[in-house]
Amino acid sequence: MLPGPTIYRECPSCNKPFTEHSLTSGNTFGAVYWSDGKMDAEMLPEFPAIVKCPDCNNIFWISDATVIGMYDWFRGEDYEEPEEWKKAKSVIDLKIEDYITAIEEKVFSGDDNREEYLRIHLWWLINDLIRYENRQPGLFKQHNDMFRANLKHLDKLLRCKDDDEKLMKAEIARELGEFDLCVNRLEDVSNARGNVCRQINQFVQCKSQIVQRINN
Repeated sequence: MLPGPTIYRECPSCNKPFTEHSLTSGNTFGAVYWSDGKMDAEMLPEFPAIVKCPDCNNIFWISDATVIGMYDWFRGEDYEEPEEWKKAKSVIDLKIEDYITAIEEKVFSGDDNREEYLRIHLWWLINDLIRYENRQPGLFKQHNDMFRANLKHLDKLLRCKDDDEKLMKAEIARELGEFDLCVNRLEDVSNARGNVCRQINQFVQCKSQIVQRINN
């Protein structure tokens, strides 16, 4: 993994500068894949498309924030940063409650791709409560109503344009307990993803509704 330039942007709300990290190159060696489509790859981290300002707590899309400068440490660029840049903080990753707020306030502004992004990442965050070793099933249950409502909305947004979306729709059906629908949807996935389909079918046979690790 090779870090990219540090990007300086301006918050659309308070106009204060913040830093955004980037990546020049990475890889998926040792990555862990999950049935809900999430990938944990230490050497290829995901940089969020929507964040919270560290100064005013405004939630906004990174692409909507103006770039005011960039520093490429790898090239050893020699210039003096403005004083306010030196004090710039890193953006804050959104938590479950932040994603719920973003969806309720419709920060996607009618953009289906942005709404899809929000709902997928809310799904992943709630699943994180039971995904790893430090499981919190009680907290997961507290979010059950939102979890199910979010999946139903997401299911309507996904258009089955490729195998990834077809698998995601099958997984949504499984996690909602609609096992027959899950199996039917898996039949539409190409043979190239047969290994994943077989594993999800096994989860269906066990009547499992929770997120599972996928072996590639």
